[in-house]
Amino acid sequence: MLIALMGGSCVGKDTVLKMLYAATGIRICISNTTRTIREGEQQGKEYNFITEKEFLHGLSLDQYVEYRKYKTKEGIWYYGLPKIAVNPKVNQFIIVDQGGYYTLINKFGKQNVKGIFLQCPEKTKIKRFLEREKEKVKSNRKDFFLEFYRRMLDDLTAFQKVELDPDIEKVYGKTSLENFLKVKGMLAKWGVINE
Repeated sequence: MLIALMGGSCVGKDTVLKMLYAATGIRICISNTTRTIREGEQQGKEYNFITEKEFLHGLSLDQYVEYRKYKTKEGIWYYGLPKIAVNPKVNQFIIVDQGGYYTLINKFGKQNVKGIFLQCPEKTKIKRFLEREKEKVKSNRKDFFLEFYRRMLDDLTAFQKVELDPDIEKVYGKTSLENFLKVKGMLAKWGVINE
């Protein structure tokens, strides 16, 4: 089963995913991305960090189950889920956006994909974004705030269909730990793990 985690910027998707992996050992599908590696990230762990040229070459060869692109202040960022990384016959975690989730449903069937939409308070998202991008605040405040507002505005519309979909589990927690515990409970309910 593919367990698709979704959520806006800075809701804690990567943090919850790491906690779930540590607690369950369920494999994580690693996406490719062209965005810059962040402090604390490792190549091949959170993402496969590749060049735009490499990404577009893979796209031309139809190597992705799904992909998306974001126009940022730093340029276009591509994210894509390589076909070779996905196997719906075994339990796997995947981080996707709304479009990616529905692409997975179309390709692998609703019976093989479970969606979880992570949410947290706006105040928490803002605090996390400020912490993540603190060096950019110091170096170029204008670019920092342009990117910040772009992400927050995108989040207002990026998951409208997901929010209304009764088949997607909605998880709202004030902390990543709270969201982790709720998701872990869902996995047990679905029979993916033993509680």
